[in-house]
Amino acid sequence: MRDPPEAIDDFVRELPVTKIHGVGPRTAEKLHGLGIHTCADLREWALVELVERFGRFGERLHALAYGRDERPVKTQRERKSVSTEQTYPQDLPTLESCREALPALIADLEQRYAKLDPPPGVRGAMVKVKFNDFTQTTVEHADPAPDAAQFEGLLNIGWQRGNRPVRLLGVGYRLAEEAGAQQLALF
Repeated sequence: MRDPPEAIDDFVRELPVTKIHGVGPRTAEKLHGLGIHTCADLREWALVELVERFGRFGERLHALAYGRDERPVKTQRERKSVSTEQTYPQDLPTLESCREALPALIADLEQRYAKLDPPPGVRGAMVKVKFNDFTQTTVEHADPAPDAAQFEGLLNIGWQRGNRPVRLLGVGYRLAEEAGAQQLALF
């Protein structure tokens, strides 16, 4: 069931300015300093005043406060990677225990990759390791045909960066760009 336009307007009025596309921490701080916390507060400011204080972005703030956004809606985006990860109920205490968990992750990754239609080319492999202190590292290697040995090598490198029990492991493929998205030669 869709909301009537009046309900959408009420929703936008109550929306915090921090939820507006393009409003980062510094802009939010500046808006809050002016007493602007919601789109309703923003609507109280004249377009001219917003442009004086925020430049061209002031025009955008004004439009978005009323729910107007002329950007095209993108229903599809290029997939750049496919991956899988597992958070373990008990930390994996050693590198060997991480190695033992790797084949199941690789099998899941291969299943996910096989579901892509059509499956794009692979340009590299990656392994993500999150340690029990919540620090994490990602190790990547460019190769169009990575195998289990390469994932294990990446895991070894990642483990050495923290050398402590692991809470989460992840593996993935970096995917090749679509033909239309390739960079053109400079000369």
